[in-house]
Amino acid sequence: MLKYKIINKFAIEGFILTGISLFFLLFCTGCGENNKKVEVFKSKNFTSFLEKAMKGEKVFNDSLKGLIDLSIQQPEKYNKITFDSIIVKGKTKLYAVLIEFENPVYNRLAVYDSAYRLYLMDKSLNGYLSLTKGKMDTINYFEVIENFRSKDDINLKRINLYTVRGDRVELSWRNYIEYSEGKNFREQVIEAISAKSITTGIKVEPRLRLVDLKDKFFFDSTSQKYESNKMVFNRLVDGWVAKYNRDVSDSQIVDLASSLKSLGTKTSVDSVHKYNNEKNKKAGFSIFIPEGWRVGRDVFITKYLKKPMKGSLYSNINQGAYVSVIELRADDLTENYIEYSLDQTVQRFYTVRFTENIVVKKNYIRFFEVSCIDKKYLLIFEAPIFSYEKNKEIYSEIINSFGVEC
Repeated sequence: MLKYKIINKFAIEGFILTGISLFFLLFCTGCGENNKKVEVFKSKNFTSFLEKAMKGEKVFNDSLKGLIDLSIQQPEKYNKITFDSIIVKGKTKLYAVLIEFENPVYNRLAVYDSAYRLYLMDKSLNGYLSLTKGKMDTINYFEVIENFRSKDDINLKRINLYTVRGDRVELSWRNYIEYSEGKNFREQVIEAISAKSITTGIKVEPRLRLVDLKDKFFFDSTSQKYESNKMVFNRLVDGWVAKYNRDVSDSQIVDLASSLKSLGTKTSVDSVHKYNNEKNKKAGFSIFIPEGWRVGRDVFITKYLKKPMKGSLYSNINQGAYVSVIELRADDLTENYIEYSLDQTVQRFYTVRFTENIVVKKNYIRFFEVSCIDKKYLLIFEAPIFSYEKNKEIYSEIINSFGVEC
């Protein structure tokens, strides 16, 4: 049985991990520093700082706001570094820096102002990367295109739009735009784009007989993202990749263990899972549950669900924290059971779809959908905001320990 582990993409907005940040998105909105005199941004200076930071010089890495993960072995060089800039409100200049490495573990996009204040850092980019800028209505944005291969024969292209609204830079839209495998070429084409919406058309071979060949994404001011209830092309791509059943010869980076191996670190899947003390063989998953937490198996879970469902419930009454795990059918969708849309995705051998933290009264809640070949799970996390701020490292360990046997 192959075992895979949810990787560090779950570390978004508060789930802080100690492992490899392979698909970690850290958004530092409004991370401006104090009024200290700092170096004015110049591409030549930045490149010099970066190269010194890659050699382990912490003072230079600190000046770049932790761009380099000094806890792991660093490569000797990068493939390329690309700069672009935009001026917002007629005065503030923002600089985007895209750094591509041979190993995608190290890929980075960062946005700074002229005083090196950090507005955004994205560590989740894969493959060959390109950077451009654009403007829709009054909204400026940076655009990153990823070209990468999944398994042996599947080539994917994904678009990322980072919009500037006020003093915030956000990843507002991330979607697949191309899928090719052998003679099959399928694409999602942007037909119209504005500050309020993005309209796309989907082109596939006639033999697929798709009914829905259009999608429309509306900007949500709360999440700062363009959202669609259908996500037609992304879901099609997820399905096509999942159905690929040929032997894979590539050295795939699919989880924490494989990312460690890609860096030359000796490890094993068993060592990655060794701390998972809760093993549900019936449902085919394992998870780390700290001391003091209650374990409930085969219980009916009702909160935040459209109807009661049977699953496992892990709780800490003193902290008011809960983690629920519910097994779904492989062809089912989490949105059939909850009122929220899972608008973030990580795709490798398995697919992880999830929300960011959602505020409900005085609590944070968060939903994850984990798919691996013929298995699918819904995870629900809930904790009071005050408890979350105090115990988020523990909550991070629990969520990121979730492993699937598939």
